[in-house]
Amino acid sequence: MKVKHSYTGELQASDTLFHFSVSLKDKLNLLILAHLILYFTYLVLGWVGTLEAPFGEGKVDDIFRHFLALSANANDALSNWSASLFTYQFMHFNFAELLISMSALWFFGHILKSRVGVTKVVVLYFIFAVISAVIFNIAHIIFPVFAGPGEIMDGAFGGVLGVMTIATSLYSKVRFRLNDRIQPALWQIYAVVVLLSLFLVCKNNIAYILVYAAGIYLGARYASGLKGNTAQ
Repeated sequence: MKVKHSYTGELQASDTLFHFSVSLKDKLNLLILAHLILYFTYLVLGWVGTLEAPFGEGKVDDIFRHFLALSANANDALSNWSASLFTYQFMHFNFAELLISMSALWFFGHILKSRVGVTKVVVLYFIFAVISAVIFNIAHIIFPVFAGPGEIMDGAFGGVLGVMTIATSLYSKVRFRLNDRIQPALWQIYAVVVLLSLFLVCKNNIAYILVYAAGIYLGARYASGLKGNTAQ
């Protein structure tokens, strides 16, 4: 199934039309912009020395790593089950993770919105992000031996993986023509992104593996439900 590229930012495969937008009127792009702004704000705070400033018994950076991000430290259990369930996804301490997560969210998110609409894509992203946080927390209760010192979960890939999986399950055989020779199917792009994330995003922690497994399984199940509704 070949995909034709037009200069209007649209990709078409058979009767399927994908529109890739960079407009800030698009809710998905606004979400991505929020991630970028917060990442660069964190960098600026580091450059001016604010992160190293004393705060309570620690320093300002501890707020980001032990309250806003998800921490495997047992002392951070309270925040892990409250604010951090939502805020961790906006904490990016690894530029490679930010680049992979935001690129994948933009690409796969715009593909998925052709089926469910942009609002639902954003909602699904947040749902999968929270599910990933819950699984991370539960994993460290069940497997405390894997909770290494200072181990945290940050970044958006938990939520992005769910969106990626749903989009790929729906349009796995759609091909994107880069040139006459290179025409990867969506499932191949998905596989490359997941493999890259395992090297650049995933930490040496059993909780991350469980997060990946849950995101892929639940994303595939959700896509299966969408296919069933369409068939009816």
